Amino acid sequence: MDSIQNIFYNKDYPIDQIYPVIESNQIKISIHDGNSYALLDGKKIFLPWNVESSYNYWRGVLNEQLHDHPHCYLECDGKFIIKEGDIIADVGAAEGFLAIQHIEKIKHAYIFEVDDTWFKMLQKTYEPYKDKVTLVKGFVGDGEENISLDKYFSDKEAPTFY
Repeated sequence: MDSIQNIFYNKDYPIDQIYPVIESNQIKISIHDGNSYALLDGKKIFLPWNVESSYNYWRGVLNEQLHDHPHCYLECDGKFIIKEGDIIADVGAAEGFLAIQHIEKIKHAYIFEVDDTWFKMLQKTYEPYKDKVTLVKGFVGDGEENISLDKYFSDKEAPTFY
């Protein structure tokens, strides 16, 4: 997380504002095989829209991870820290930010996503990491048609972070 904050945190942001924002000139969206992608610490995260829409979405994702942002959910307050060797379950992964951010230090990631479009993007994003990632298509929750995490992990090493 520190690398994101060091690169994107606007140190001149007025103190009377609610939370910091990422400077727009520090975000780049590129195209690979017809798909937009953003880079996070050198790793491609594929997005399902054109360059402009992907840019707007990605800027929002990065803004939410800045330390002072109210939506920052990892490592911002020291309560939620993914450690070396953790097995993570990311339920409702969307673009897959959580796992890709920590891919080098985790033992394995189980990524659950129900949306067809996001699932296709996750397949592209995690292709280079398929030895450390299991993508699971479906909705996690109660009900006969849904994925029960207890049942899913009954024959697997349980996540240490989810």
